[in-house]
Amino acid sequence: GRSSGLGPGLPAERRSKLLCHVLEAEGAHEISETIGFAFNCAYQKFLQHNGIDEESLAVSDYADILSVQRMPQDDLKEFVSKEGEKEFEVNKRRGEILGVSVMDSGWGSLVPSIMVVHLQPGGAVQRSGVLNVGDQITMINNKSLVGLSLTNSMDILKTTRSLTKVNFRVVKTTPVLDVNIVRPDNKFPLGFSVADGTVTSLLRGSIGERGGIRVGHRIIEMNGQSTINMPPAQLIDMLQEKTGHIQLKTMPLHMFRIVTGQLIPEYV
Repeated sequence: GRSSGLGPGLPAERRSKLLCHVLEAEGAHEISETIGFAFNCAYQKFLQHNGIDEESLAVSDYADILSVQRMPQDDLKEFVSKEGEKEFEVNKRRGEILGVSVMDSGWGSLVPSIMVVHLQPGGAVQRSGVLNVGDQITMINNKSLVGLSLTNSMDILKTTRSLTKVNFRVVKTTPVLDVNIVRPDNKFPLGFSVADGTVTSLLRGSIGERGGIRVGHRIIEMNGQSTINMPPAQLIDMLQEKTGHIQLKTMPLHMFRIVTGQLIPEYV
């Protein structure tokens, strides 16, 4: 691969550790081609739905837009920072559940893990006072949860029921994300789809992804205006027409439904 150009003389404060998770599988080339074809089909559908002529979008034009769009790195900084990652021990009664409701961090997150969305009142985790809503759990009793499915992560959490002490490694993050998108003209697609105020799909390499959009997140604010009670069609119209700096606030839909009383949390 290419050298990063980071020599041994680089100051300590600028050094970073990058952890890569690689999936090996037979037919990896065919899998990647299939995924690429699926994204291309989705992109064509997106252009057709919004009445955009693909020929009007020069590759160089879109590349120029991407070059000025800053990639969000706040959560990545937290993961590589020793101050951002914490280890805790939770004491509980044998046979007691942890009392935490979790979900996956969402497609678009730089480090896939599980996120705390609710704490059971009086439960073991809440009594400990060490975890908060929005924290991302990366390890339980020396078992990494990074990159695992939500089902597999929950299975690991459930195995702690017979224990009286559970060790957590978490990254302190906020449950509400700030999304900042630069769009000089609405001929440039944002690269994501929204249904009932929630992001349902995301085009890799789009200005939406670069701005910090995540699949499965509910848009709760746009340029300072609350979108919680906004009709879905009105939000879509605003997203289609808005140009310049588009500032959104989003949070996981699962968490949004719990906070607004639409969903009863499931604890493990």
